[in-house]
Amino acid sequence: MPENWRDTLFVWDGILTVDKASAEGDPSPLSWSGTWVGVDNPDAIKIDAPKRGAFDAEVKSDMNFEVSGTAGPIAAASESSSGGDENGASSGNKTTDGPFKATLAKGSGWDLKDEASGEVARHTDTVHDLYLKQLRWLGSPDKTTNLVYAVGQNEFGPFISAGWMRPGNRITLGRRYLDG
Repeated sequence: MPENWRDTLFVWDGILTVDKASAEGDPSPLSWSGTWVGVDNPDAIKIDAPKRGAFDAEVKSDMNFEVSGTAGPIAAASESSSGGDENGASSGNKTTDGPFKATLAKGSGWDLKDEASGEVARHTDTVHDLYLKQLRWLGSPDKTTNLVYAVGQNEFGPFISAGWMRPGNRITLGRRYLDG
């Protein structure tokens, strides 16, 4: 464990599942589940992404997560000030048009092991907003379409995340907690 636990990069890796919206213009229900590992290094640039075995569905870890919520297109600034919903989604945009904001503060949450007791407890984020250009991996040669980032908050403080989407709708994000 590093001297400052905020030097740990929490790497989440899992599959994003997107359901069809019930009606045109409604947010799309989605869930993201998988495993996470902590990597102790204050310099995130020097950290390699965790490796998955060729036949493994997930990165090997005892720590799991399952978060869910909804996603909708991000409205242009003029639309959000005149009628976008609380997710910033515009009812005029099709659910296939990006970029998107996904709110993932629901679901069973994520595991965290207490180092002192060895007990694993489930935690949730009060805010977890994911921003992505597409809801499904499309294999675009433009690598920027695969970028994903997030901001959030939970009992441990505010956090930011950055990463990418890969084939199979697999999202890998590195989460770093910010000082108070």
